[in-house]
Amino acid sequence: MEYINKNVLFTKLGIWSIWFVVGFMGAFICFGTAAEEGFSAVSAWLTCLGFFNVGLVIIYCRTMMFLGVFMRINTIMKNDDDGLVPVKELCGYLNMTREKFEKARLYGIRKKILINMVYDDANDRFVLTDRFDPAKAAANEEKAAKPFIGMSCPGCAAALKIRSGATGICPVCGREVTAPNVVIGE
Repeated sequence: MEYINKNVLFTKLGIWSIWFVVGFMGAFICFGTAAEEGFSAVSAWLTCLGFFNVGLVIIYCRTMMFLGVFMRINTIMKNDDDGLVPVKELCGYLNMTREKFEKARLYGIRKKILINMVYDDANDRFVLTDRFDPAKAAANEEKAAKPFIGMSCPGCAAALKIRSGATGICPVCGREVTAPNVVIGE
């Protein structure tokens, strides 16, 4: 099951790619023409239009950063086995601060990109609607935490991060990979 709405994601990618081309070319043309005209009223308007186009390019880069985060979140969610993903572990895997992750999470919810999951604010975690089993969750809470561990795919040597004891699919070669069971004591 997918945890991101790929239709929305790729639509945003296509639209923002078009705006990137328009913004980049517009900035290039406006700044070039304004520099050629010298200091006149026309060059001031062209410079303002150039800065608007630079703004489009900056928004494009920010949007692409968010879309990349969502693709990695989807991979993490697919490799989870118990249906509970703590935000602290997710931030660690994504190498993001809590504040940056919160901006990305709210953006994903607002734009309807994050699907098939619920954010549990009380416990600061995501609950995957297709994998969460309350009976299994109660048993897992009694056990020690299972962290994400780094390992290499035995088929293609790609760097992977998989929850301890879980089985996942390598995104590079498609081979099923099982992580060793590591338990962190309390």
